Amino acid sequence: MSAACATATARRWRRAHVITPVEFLERRFNNRVRQLFAWAGIPMKVLEDGLKLFATSLFLSVGLNIPVGWAVLVCGVITVAYTFFGGLWALMVTDYVQFLMKVLALCLLVPLALWQAGGFHRTLQALPQHFFHATAGQYNWIYLVGFGVMLTITLNGSWALAQKYYSVGDTRQASKAAYFSAFLHIIGGPLMILPAIIGRAFLPDLIAQHKTADVYVLLVLKLLPAGLIGIVVAALLSATMATVSSDFSAIASVITKDVYQRLFRPNVSAEKLVGVGRMVTLLV
Repeated sequence: MSAACATATARRWRRAHVITPVEFLERRFNNRVRQLFAWAGIPMKVLEDGLKLFATSLFLSVGLNIPVGWAVLVCGVITVAYTFFGGLWALMVTDYVQFLMKVLALCLLVPLALWQAGGFHRTLQALPQHFFHATAGQYNWIYLVGFGVMLTITLNGSWALAQKYYSVGDTRQASKAAYFSAFLHIIGGPLMILPAIIGRAFLPDLIAQHKTADVYVLLVLKLLPAGLIGIVVAALLSATMATVSSDFSAIASVITKDVYQRLFRPNVSAEKLVGVGRMVTLLV
């Protein structure tokens, strides 16, 4: 159902012929609605990207044994650099390369984690009772339904995803992008979670030591030799940075087109807009 909704939304995004996610709102409603969503969305996206950078930096901090503050700075500078100089085209290229690296890293971690745990059967035995029940613990059906609705809205209205939908050549390409995104979410979620679940079998102190956020780093350090550790750390790090860079580009486009041009400089040239967009990316 989510895939069908995403595909229908992707086609509408492409047919809208817009430059920013909130530009469509003025055509559909009025400029007040457009400005409301722009001004309300920008602070939320900035905070969201701050959380993403922090999560990415935790991984780098544990993996390389450096302070989190320095890790935030390094991740931020690298992400801003290729977003600043390459724009949306650079994001597409890096997204593709980082996706391949991420898949290869996961395909390596899953069998190694199973081998270390002693096989699939021993992994299941090490899990707590009712671990795979959908409503175990504090999560009930109301939570699950609400999460499903939130995820559907997020996938269909995300600024970063919308940008990819309306930047393609035609509606057919937008539909293919939506279907492929839905497919990756279906198989990618379990594939991402599986190594962490398996890790409970041979990393028993994760919960007691409050290190569950570091499970991927600990798995990599325990299972891989030094050379492969560097490759996998780079793969997982770059994959998470890709999500931040997509948001940087989307936020910059909204501030540049929907705020700066729409309210202050309606007749500004395209070259000037590109320069303002780069400055906004750096500021964000």
